[in-house]
Amino acid sequence: MNLQFPDKIANYRRLPCLDGLRCISVLLVLIAHSEDVSHYPAALAKITRWVPPGTTGVQAFFVLSGFLITFLLLKEKLKHGNVSLKLFYVRRALRILPAYVAFLIIIGIIAAFAPLAISGSSWFALITYLVNFMEVPKIAEHVWSLSVEEQFYLLWPFLFWLFLVKSEQTRKAFYVLLIPVVLGPICRHLGSLDEHSVLFGEKSFFTHFDSLAYGCLLAFAFGFRAKCVETVMENRKWPVFIGALLLIFIPHLLIVVEKLEVITTPLASSFSAFGIALLVGFVLFHPRFFAVSWLEWKPVALIGVWSYSIYLWQQIYCSPPESYGFNGSPRFLVFPYWLAPVFATSITSYYLVEKPFLRLKSKVGTRK
Repeated sequence: MNLQFPDKIANYRRLPCLDGLRCISVLLVLIAHSEDVSHYPAALAKITRWVPPGTTGVQAFFVLSGFLITFLLLKEKLKHGNVSLKLFYVRRALRILPAYVAFLIIIGIIAAFAPLAISGSSWFALITYLVNFMEVPKIAEHVWSLSVEEQFYLLWPFLFWLFLVKSEQTRKAFYVLLIPVVLGPICRHLGSLDEHSVLFGEKSFFTHFDSLAYGCLLAFAFGFRAKCVETVMENRKWPVFIGALLLIFIPHLLIVVEKLEVITTPLASSFSAFGIALLVGFVLFHPRFFAVSWLEWKPVALIGVWSYSIYLWQQIYCSPPESYGFNGSPRFLVFPYWLAPVFATSITSYYLVEKPFLRLKSKVGTRK
């Protein structure tokens, strides 16, 4: 199979609307976690229960991550004829680790002066990205999603190199990506049979790795089925857009009304991941479409740029006040005021910690 991207995609200097999608994703997480914060209005909860949950926001991060990582690997192969795994992991480390290390240092300081207890096994899980398989305090529970991503990227870049660079077996690489797509629903079903399952629990690698695979498959479709993708996206604009939204929303609505659980338990995540992948493809082809053009609005895109920091730091402010030695909830830990320190901390982290390393990443992680 020949590697060639659709002309519209190949000509982009910066992929449009993706920061806007990140903004939506992190806002879904903040809405979900607001329910854990004191003073969250019951009337508002009745409304937000119909909004896709925080897990859908995390799932969107997975799909976007899988797509971008694979898209960049394919571009590198197209330009250089091979890929550098060393540079891949250098880029990944410079993107993820600086803010994450800062987060670990801060929660370590908090634990030293507050009742918050972080056990040795929890520190091990946090340092090795095994939070999705081990117990950690609520202040760090959200690292499960980062753990899923890092575990995926220990495997996928090597398999990409093995099948697309070393042996030029594109079809086998495609089949490898189908494995999570097939196994994901099975693992979720197995997890539903045992609520205490570690291997197939709700935060397990095996119940979420298909979301990343859907993003990877979207990049493959762009790279190896460019004409087909272009035809569908240009000639079936409305069906693709409406279909993507239905795939994202209907499974959640069925879960809310507790219908068809035999289907939604294993497959709701599959449907929404596929819908998110379709939506990503759609916005890349139609960034000026009236229903998605607002994703490029600067304030929206800016929140998307900050989204990793927001996701990382927000957990500190929605954890139980007792963890910090408070008898009640101080004003900055109640709804909606908790969002102010979330954004203040996140913006500070982005510009003081993340951005300098992102500049370094663009210098040392780019092939000439």
